[in-house]
Amino acid sequence: FTSTVYYREQRNGTIFAYNNQDNSVVELERSTEYARFVGMTLQQRTQRLYWSDSRTIKSANVDGSDTTIVIGTLVRVTWIGVNFGSLQSDLLELIVKGTRCVSILSWSSEKVECLVGLPQKYPSNPDVAAVFARDDDCWIRTTRGAMQGTAPNYGEMRAAGYESPIVERIKLRATFILPHALAVNDVHPSIRSNDQEPEDWLYWSNSADGTIYRSSLRTTKIDIVHEHAWSARGLALGAIANEQASSLYFSLESKGTISRISISASQSSPSPFGAPQVLLTGLESPRGLALDASNDALYFAEKTGRVYKAKLFDSHDTQASGMEADPTGDNKVGPMMAAHRILTVSSLARLDGITVDSKYLYWCETNSNIVARASLVSFEREVVVGGSANSQL
Repeated sequence: FTSTVYYREQRNGTIFAYNNQDNSVVELERSTEYARFVGMTLQQRTQRLYWSDSRTIKSANVDGSDTTIVIGTLVRVTWIGVNFGSLQSDLLELIVKGTRCVSILSWSSEKVECLVGLPQKYPSNPDVAAVFARDDDCWIRTTRGAMQGTAPNYGEMRAAGYESPIVERIKLRATFILPHALAVNDVHPSIRSNDQEPEDWLYWSNSADGTIYRSSLRTTKIDIVHEHAWSARGLALGAIANEQASSLYFSLESKGTISRISISASQSSPSPFGAPQVLLTGLESPRGLALDASNDALYFAEKTGRVYKAKLFDSHDTQASGMEADPTGDNKVGPMMAAHRILTVSSLARLDGITVDSKYLYWCETNSNIVARASLVSFEREVVVGGSANSQL
């Protein structure tokens, strides 16, 4: 098995595909914008790449074709008026700038609030941004009728006894996004169990509001996974150590922690999921995460130049549960995990993204513009792209 390595140049936003088998490099996508927030993930089943591009999340086929914007703007919309349905099921459709808003945050017969991610980049020009989303861009439709924007003669329409929706005013809050870490579920529908998610989700951390979201790749549904997650630099998705359902693992660089949140299919509300479980603490700027479900292991990189392999505590493993962290940083011990250092590079390297396949662990060294790898057996560093290829340190 030989992997293709996808990587991103921050300077000009170009995405490349490096084939380990024949050492060929293919340019997939070029952007003239400075790509400050860089995250990337691959859904192997659909052969689609997803990446953060400054203030948007984009997607393309692995050959670079069919590049689209997945999400570029978050909008919260509140309709205030009457006749929004006797039951929530009477509410048939909400539309914002041509995009269906299906994530209902709250509903009553006189007030409806929804959250939607638009496949459009939020304007950087303040004058353009001020009119980016307006009342007339919003539609509400029930079983009794529909209305675009607001009713200038609201009082008269209400007094006349109209049964269709009558909108007195609309509250609109459109904001830009700063996506960083990305993760996508990649389980084939034929092997999904009842506990696994019924649709494809893209998980992403937003540095603009400190929130981790998940966006459906089939519909316009968007969920709030976890709020107050400032500096979420790594996301990994999957199940290890006989977990009954998949979990989202995430690192918080500012807090020095790695945590997880259960993401079973029973969660259907756009409101935040349950409280996360903190697995590891006392880390030094944890960033990229990579889940090796076949070996029940989680790999993570510290920005300071160290890579660790972590495993959940086994309730029957007294040796692991009794392990203590040491001053050298070789071992890290948290409430639910123990980790040991597997390799160290220069502290000036600034490690970021990390991923794993059946044979190798890959990571990027931002300051030296290098993508490197190490065998899961020997953990000897090899340069894949940048510097002198195939050199070992």
